[in-house]
Amino acid sequence: MTSQEFIYGAVIGVPVLVTAMSPILKLSANIVKLNASIESLTKEITTQGKLIIDLTKEINALKLDVANHNTRLDNLEQRSCKYEESKKYKGE
Repeated sequence: MTSQEFIYGAVIGVPVLVTAMSPILKLSANIVKLNASIESLTKEITTQGKLIIDLTKEINALKLDVANHNTRLDNLEQRSCKYEESKKYKGE
């Protein structure tokens, strides 16, 4: 191989090599960015899942309070109805 053939091969080979490697390097960089995004989103989803669990517990506690409150109101309404009926029977 003469020096002219070597130079010709380098002149032709280097751009071909760069052209072939450029998309592969870009793809590799994009894969790294994608992995970082996936990790970030996974952490965010985990955090949101914990928040949802906490909020669900709070909602359930509030539902229980509302149910207890409604029971108290029903009891008071029944007492007032019994009181009104007793007043009718006593002639008041």
